[in-house]
Amino acid sequence: MTEAFRTKAGRFDFSLCFEAVRPVLQAADLVIGNLETPVDECAPYRGEILTHEGPFFCNAPVEYLAALRNAGFDCLTTANNHTLDAGVHGLFETIDNARSLGFIQTGTFREGNERFAVVEVAGITVGIAAFSTGFNRMDRNLRQEARETLLNMLSVDRARSVLERMREKGVEVALCIPHWGTEYSTKVAAKQQELARKLVDMGYDAIIGAHPHVLQPFEVVRGVPVAYSIGNFISHLNLKGEARKDASYTVLAELELERGANGKVAVSTRFIPCFITRDVGGAPFAVIAKSSNIEIPSSMSSDFDAMLKRVQQIMGAGGDVLDLSAPVTDGCDVGGQAWRRQAENLNEPTVDEELLLATKAMRKVARKAKARYKGKADYVVTRSAVYRKFSDHAELVSLFSSSSVISLPSSVRGLDVTRVCDNAADDGMPARVIYLGKHVREIGNNAFRGLLKLESVRMFTEVERIGDRAFADCPKLTGVIVSQGVKSIGSECFARDGALLSVKIPPSVREIAADAFKGSDTVTVYGEKGSFVERFAKSYRVPFFAMLLPRKLDIGLRARKFFYRVRAVLPARGK
Repeated sequence: MTEAFRTKAGRFDFSLCFEAVRPVLQAADLVIGNLETPVDECAPYRGEILTHEGPFFCNAPVEYLAALRNAGFDCLTTANNHTLDAGVHGLFETIDNARSLGFIQTGTFREGNERFAVVEVAGITVGIAAFSTGFNRMDRNLRQEARETLLNMLSVDRARSVLERMREKGVEVALCIPHWGTEYSTKVAAKQQELARKLVDMGYDAIIGAHPHVLQPFEVVRGVPVAYSIGNFISHLNLKGEARKDASYTVLAELELERGANGKVAVSTRFIPCFITRDVGGAPFAVIAKSSNIEIPSSMSSDFDAMLKRVQQIMGAGGDVLDLSAPVTDGCDVGGQAWRRQAENLNEPTVDEELLLATKAMRKVARKAKARYKGKADYVVTRSAVYRKFSDHAELVSLFSSSSVISLPSSVRGLDVTRVCDNAADDGMPARVIYLGKHVREIGNNAFRGLLKLESVRMFTEVERIGDRAFADCPKLTGVIVSQGVKSIGSECFARDGALLSVKIPPSVREIAADAFKGSDTVTVYGEKGSFVERFAKSYRVPFFAMLLPRKLDIGLRARKFFYRVRAVLPARGK
C-alpha cells in the first residue's frame, strides 16, 4: 500500500484513501481512529521492507498522518500490538509527529502523565482511554518502569484507575478503546466478553474495540454499547477466500451524545458500513461508505450489496443500527475526473524484470542440483533445497529457492534440521525473507552470503552460533533480530551490508568478532544496557542503542559483574 501511493516526485500522497469518506468524517464533531503503525522516518517503511522486526513490522511515512488529518480525523489512539515496531524511538516519533499535525493523541506516552485524553464535544466532556492486550512481545525490551510509563496495557486494575482519574477530571462520557481479541476471527472470544462486562460494571459509557482486522458482533450490555471489533478502515491484507472479503468489510462507529433534561448524557450507537476496495478510478486502495447519498460505480454495486449483507450477519445488527444516509456530498466523485486527476500524480507500478530473470535462473540451478544428488541415500532432495541425513539429525546443504519468501522446514524425513552448512545458499536467489527452521543450532560460514535481494532473516531460539560471513555482502539486508540463545557471532558476519540499520543482539551472546560489522556503516546495534553487547559496541565504536527505558526513567539498575571475551580480528573501528 505504501509503495502504491508513492508519487512521481518520490514522496507519498495517501489522500485518495479517504477521499470518498471525507465528507462523512468532516460532518462529525469528533473523529477518533486507531493508528496501528508507528510513523518514524528513521526506521524503514513497511513498503521498503517485507519484514524487519518480524513478519508484521509496520511503519508509515508522515504523509499518512497528513492524509488522516485532511480527511477529518481529530484524535489518534496508539495503543496496539504494533506500538513498538520501531522501538522506543518510533513510539516517541509517532507521538511527536501526530501532535505536530494537531492531533489529540493517547494510548502511548512520553512520560508518566494522564493515561487518557479529554476533549469537549458540543459542551459535553468526553474522556478517551485506549489500551492494548499486547505489543508483539516487543515490550519485553523494556523494563517494568518503562512499560508502566510508556504503555497502556489492558488490565482491570489499569482500566479502573484510568476511569477514576477521568471522573475526577469531570469526564461525563468515558470511551474505552481496547485492542483485543483474535485476529481474523468474526467471533468474540470469551475473555473479551468477560472483560467487556467488567468495563461496563466499572462505569465506561461506550466500548469500541479493534485488533481482529474483521468485524465482530455488536451488543448492548446493561445499556452500554459494546462493539467488539469494527474491522480495518483502510488496511489491505493479502488473505485468501472469505477471510480476504471479511477484512475488506468495515464500519464507522457513530456515537450520538445527547444531554437529557436531568443533565445526564445518553449515548446511542449506529454504524456506517464501508467497503475497502482496490483499483477504483485509478486509486490503488480506497474506503467507500455505503450511502444513499453517494453514487457507487455500477461495476461495484454487487460488491456493496454483498458487503452490507455480511456486515449485518457478522454484527448481528439489523437495519435499525445501520446508517445508510451518511452525508456524502457530490464532491466525492468515486472514479470521476477529479479523482482520476489526483491518481495521475502516483507512480505506475513496475514489473521487477531483475526478479523475473533471477527466478528463471534459479530454476536452472535447481534442475542441476537435483540431478547431482538424485538417488544418493544420504541426501534428501526437495523442490528448493538439498539436505544431508545423519542418524539423529539433518543439515541444509544447498538452497536454491526461486521464492521471494522462504520458510525452511524444521525437519525432513523425521529428522530435525539442526545446521545450515557453509556456502548453503545460491547467491542468485531472489529471496527477500528467510525463515529458518526452529531446530537450527548453527548457521555456517558464508551460509547466506551475497544474497542481493535479502532484506531480513528470522531465526529461532535454538540457534547458538552464527558463522563467519554468514550474512555478508547482502546490500538490501536492513534489520536482523539475533535470537535469544546465540552465543557467538563470527568474523565479518554482517560485513558490507550497505542498507543494514539494526541488529538486535540478546544478552546470551558472549563472543562477537571485532570485524563483524566491517563496512556496514549505517548499522546500530541494539542490546541490553550494561551487557556484553554494549561493551563490544563501545570497544569497537559501533553505534549502540539500549533497548530499555529512556535514560531519564532509568532507575534502580543494579551493578553486575560480567566475564566475557572479545575475539579481536581487526583494530578498533576508526583507529
